[in-house]
Amino acid sequence: MIEYIKLSEYIKFNMDIDFLINNILRITVNAKKEYPNYTNWFINKHIPGLYNGNRDTIIAVDKNKQLIVGVCNIKKGKEKKICTLYLHPNYRRNKLGDQLVRIAVEELECDKPLITMPSTSIGQFKNIIKTFDWQITDVVKNMYKDNTNEIIFNGIVLPEQQELSHDENIILSYKKSNDKNILKLLNSKKEFFKLNYLGLKEKISKKVLSN
Repeated sequence: MIEYIKLSEYIKFNMDIDFLINNILRITVNAKKEYPNYTNWFINKHIPGLYNGNRDTIIAVDKNKQLIVGVCNIKKGKEKKICTLYLHPNYRRNKLGDQLVRIAVEELECDKPLITMPSTSIGQFKNIIKTFDWQITDVVKNMYKDNTNEIIFNGIVLPEQQELSHDENIILSYKKSNDKNILKLLNSKKEFFKLNYLGLKEKISKKVLSN
């Protein structure tokens, strides 16, 4: 049986969550190798945010094994963001991630919160991306780690890109990064050819392509 717990509920009743926080950090730091500053961020930004109400952590616990099998760190306030989404390898086929995201979306009161991930993680989260219709809006190289492309979903886009379709934004991001992992998000492989990779149907200006 899987139980979903928000740490904010424990904090509200003045419960000691140090043991949980230490376990969450231990679990997620191993999964966040693409983010060298993750431990510093978790300790100095996320934990204080838990106590001042700006952040929250949702955990999924296998009650039979007394094991944390999923973690979702979120940021509230003006920027609504899913900062961390971790799923235990043995629990990735039972909609655990879907439920964590649903709780996060409800807590954030936002259907499409900002989320970023390295392009190499797209395969792992592909089904969740499609289920919640996350829209790729940009790709940033070396954002958190050298030689790594960070994919931005549901974020603020440049005015020139606002009229582009989902698939066109994917192709644009691929053109900027030459990272084939991004193409896994295309709704149809045929779209790659329909959109005319070299010209993108003249919808993308030279200014956008040079960014």
